[in-house]
Amino acid sequence: MSALPTYPETKSSQSASTRKSTPLSTEKNDTVTTSPNTTADKINLECHVVGDLLSFASNTMRLFDNPDLSDIIILVGESRFYAHKFALAAQSEVFRDMLMVNDQCSSCPDFHKELELDETPECQHVFMDFLRFFYCGRITFTSDTALPLLVLAAKYRVEALRSACDAYISGMIEDGDLKSAVRWLKYAGRYQLHDLTAKCVDGAISDNIEELVESPDWLGLQVECIEAIMKSSSLLVPDEFYIYEALQRWLMNQRKTEPEDSVMDYMKSTLQYVRFAHMSGNQLLAVEESPIGHSYQHTVRNYLSDAYRFQILSKESPDFVDPQYLPRDYTNKQSCVQLVYHPTRNKKTASAFYGNGRWEIQPIRYYDTLNVVIILKKPLEYDVKVYISILIYKKNGHILMRLRRKACVLRALDQTPHSSMMISGSVRTPASTQAPSANQGKSVVVLRGNTPTTPRGSEGRSSGKDTPPTSSVPNHHRAPHGPASKLLHGPHNGQEYYAIDNIISDSDFQTAMSHSGPSGLRLGVIIRTWRVNM
Repeated sequence: MSALPTYPETKSSQSASTRKSTPLSTEKNDTVTTSPNTTADKINLECHVVGDLLSFASNTMRLFDNPDLSDIIILVGESRFYAHKFALAAQSEVFRDMLMVNDQCSSCPDFHKELELDETPECQHVFMDFLRFFYCGRITFTSDTALPLLVLAAKYRVEALRSACDAYISGMIEDGDLKSAVRWLKYAGRYQLHDLTAKCVDGAISDNIEELVESPDWLGLQVECIEAIMKSSSLLVPDEFYIYEALQRWLMNQRKTEPEDSVMDYMKSTLQYVRFAHMSGNQLLAVEESPIGHSYQHTVRNYLSDAYRFQILSKESPDFVDPQYLPRDYTNKQSCVQLVYHPTRNKKTASAFYGNGRWEIQPIRYYDTLNVVIILKKPLEYDVKVYISILIYKKNGHILMRLRRKACVLRALDQTPHSSMMISGSVRTPASTQAPSANQGKSVVVLRGNTPTTPRGSEGRSSGKDTPPTSSVPNHHRAPHGPASKLLHGPHNGQEYYAIDNIISDSDFQTAMSHSGPSGLRLGVIIRTWRVNM
C-alpha cells in the first residue's frame, strides 16, 4: 500500500502571504460566501485546509499496543494487545458493534476491559500486523501472510485492507500459480469469500484442472472446494466424463474415512454439477456401470434419464436453458477444431469447419501476429451467446495457453434486412504456470455479407482492410464482465452472417511460435453456444 498523501503547499491570501512559512502544508479550498449583519453585503473569504498527515499518522502510531490511554485489551491466543476503542470502531463496523452495542467485553481488575477473539493459528500469527493497520493505515504482507490478513479483514469488515489483500492475491492467481490458488481456495471456502473462490477457480485452477486432478491435493480437498470447481463452466478438460471420474475418485476416497451418511450428502451436493447431457451414449453407460452408479443407482439414474432426454429433444426444443446443459471447454476432437498455421509458408491457412458447416474458422496473418476469424455461415433460429476459446499447443502436444474471449451475443436473422446487436470482448488465461503477457488480446464482432466477388483474406475483406478491433479487455484471469454493445448494419442475403475476429497479441504470438514445431503453430478452437432471451 502506498504512503499516506500530504497536501501540497498553495498560496494563501494576500494578508497571509507576509507571514512566516510553517511546516504545515495547505490546500486551497473552494470560495465560501458568508453573510454578516445584512444580507445585501457579502464578503468572499478564501478558506484553507492545513495539516500534516504523516505527522498525524506518526503520532497515532505511538498508541499502538501502548497501555497509555488504552481502554481495552484484546486477547488472541496467548497474546495480549493494548488497544483503543476509538481506533477499532473507526475502521471496523464489527468492532464498533462489539464495543458499543453488545458490550462483549468483560470487566478487568485494572479497570480495563478485555475482549477475547477466537482466531485460527494462521490468523493469530498475523494479528499484530492486522491491529497495527488500525493505527497507521499501512501494512506489509507476503504471499504467506496475505491470505490470513484477508480473512481477518473480511471477518471484521476492514474494507481498505481487504481490497489491498484481494488485489495482491488476484495478481498471483493471474500468474497461473496453481498451488497458491488451491491453498487460497481452501480458505475462501472455509470463510465464504465468494469473490476469491471465483477468481481461484476461473483463473489458475480452470486452466490446470487436469494437473490438480492427478495430484494428491485433489483427494484432500474439502467438499466446498469440490463444489466450487464443479460449478465452473470454464474448466478446460478432455470431456465431461473426465470430470465424473475425478469426482468419483474423490467420493470413493471419502468413504474410507467418513460415515456413509456424510458421503451421501457429499454426493448429492456435488453430483448435480456434473453435466451428463454432454456425455456420449457409451460414457453414460459407463457411468451406470461405475462404482458410484452401482452404489447409488436411484440418484444416478435420475441424472442419466435427464441426459438421454436432453440428447433426444435438444435439437427440436430450445427449452434446455439451465446452466447444467452449458458445455465446458472440452478439448476432444468432437468439440475442439484442430488446425496448423505456419506464418512463413502462407498468409492464410486452409479453413476448418465446425458444427456441420455452421462455423468456418480462418487463421489469417495479421501484420506480425495471427488473426483467427470465426464466421457464422448459416442463419440462427434464435439469439445465442457465443463463447470462444483458442488453444495454443506446444510441439509436444501439451497446451501452452488458452485465450478465452468474452462471450458475444449474436441475434437471430430474419429474412428481411434489419439491424443486429452483438457484444464482444476478450479475456486471456494461460494454461501453463507461466506469467501472462502484458499485451492485450483483442476481438471484434463484424457483421458482413459475402458475395462470389468478395475477396477472401486479410487484404480484401468486405469489412475493410485490416479492420482494427473495436474493444479489448486486459489479459487477466477473470471471468468476462462489462461487455460493451455496438449496433452494426449489413446485408443478410449472403453466405456469411457474422464474423468474429480474434487477434492474438504480439507477445502471445511470439511466445507461441517459440514453442511450436517445424510444421508450424498448432491451434485449437472451441466454440460454445448458449441460447439467450434478448
